Amino acid sequence: MERTQLWWRACGVMAGVVLLSACGGGGGAGDADGEGGAGDGAVMSAEAAPSADASRGPAGGSDAPVLDKVAFAEKLKTDLEARMPLDEERFGSGTGSPCSAASADLFTQQCADAAEVTNEHAAWALTRTRGREEGFATLTAAAQKIQKSAARYQELGCAKNPADPSDRGACLEAGAVLAQGFPDLRAGANLGLAGK
Repeated sequence: MERTQLWWRACGVMAGVVLLSACGGGGGAGDADGEGGAGDGAVMSAEAAPSADASRGPAGGSDAPVLDKVAFAEKLKTDLEARMPLDEERFGSGTGSPCSAASADLFTQQCADAAEVTNEHAAWALTRTRGREEGFATLTAAAQKIQKSAARYQELGCAKNPADPSDRGACLEAGAVLAQGFPDLRAGANLGLAGK
C-alpha cells in the first residue's frame, strides 16, 4: 500500500514537473515567438514607418522653402541698404534730390547723374529678384518704374532744359519718380521680408 501511495506521489510530482516545464517552455516560446516576437514586430514597424520629421523631408521639409525665402529677403535687404547710402548721401532723396520738382537742378546734369545712379541700383535689385518676382512685387514694380523714368528723362533731354512745355511736364513726372527712387527701393526691400 505504501509503495502504491509512493508511486502515485511520484507520478504526481513528475506530472507537476512536466506541466510546469511545459508551461515554462510555452512561456519561453511565447516570449521568443509570441510576446517577444510582438515586441520585435513593434520595433520593426516603428523602424519601418517613417517618422513625422522624416516625412516632412530634409531640413524640416515644407518649412525649408519658407526659411530660404526669408533668408534671401533678409540678405537682399542688407545688401541693398549697404550699397545705397553713399549715393543717397551724395545726391539726396525726396525733396532733397536734384530731381525733385522743387529743385533748381531738375533740368541740369546734376539730376541726370542722380538718375543714372538711381537707375543702377534699380537694375541691381531687378537682377537679384529675377525669378522671385512674386515675393518682391513691390520692389520689382519700384525698380521698373525707376528704370522707365530714367530712360524717359534721358530721351527727353531733360538735363538740357527743354523749352517745350509738354517735355518739361514729362521731365517733372520722371524727376518725381527718380527723387523717390532710394526710399522706394528701400521700402520694396522691406516689404520683400513679408513676400510683398
